[in-house]
Amino acid sequence: FSLAVTSCTARPMSNLKQPLLDPTAIVPQQAVMHAPDELMEQQAKSPAYKVLTDNGLLENRYRIHNPAMIPLEAPNSSRIQNLTTCCCCSCASQFVVPDGHLRPGDDGSGHFHFYGPGVHRVWNCFLTLHNTVPITQTHIINGNQGIVTVKQGFIG
Repeated sequence: FSLAVTSCTARPMSNLKQPLLDPTAIVPQQAVMHAPDELMEQQAKSPAYKVLTDNGLLENRYRIHNPAMIPLEAPNSSRIQNLTTCCCCSCASQFVVPDGHLRPGDDGSGHFHFYGPGVHRVWNCFLTLHNTVPITQTHIINGNQGIVTVKQGFIG
């Protein structure tokens, strides 16, 4: 399967030639796939794929190699540290994200985050956390960010 990470910016629909996604607000440049694997290379040579590419109907800038390339907030705590903090302060959000999952959240000031597997402590009274979701879920939307998984053999 292929993964695509997107970050959407609202734009008026009056000019459809204008891109709907802002490519500057996405994954770091090193995360963009530059060397497709052999199967993808073979599929790209098909007549149907060529027609779509020639007419500008495919966008590959958001494709990434693997789930490790998804921009996630890294774990920054331990269960023991969280245990000692929970007695002292109510301004810290403390949570655990299981392996193979991520947890969407927003910081209350319009910024959206995906928290990766591990133990987290976030010092923000306004943080809103959403349900933990498996990384294999086909659509994960969090505010103006999204992760879409396109199964191999399909065009997304």
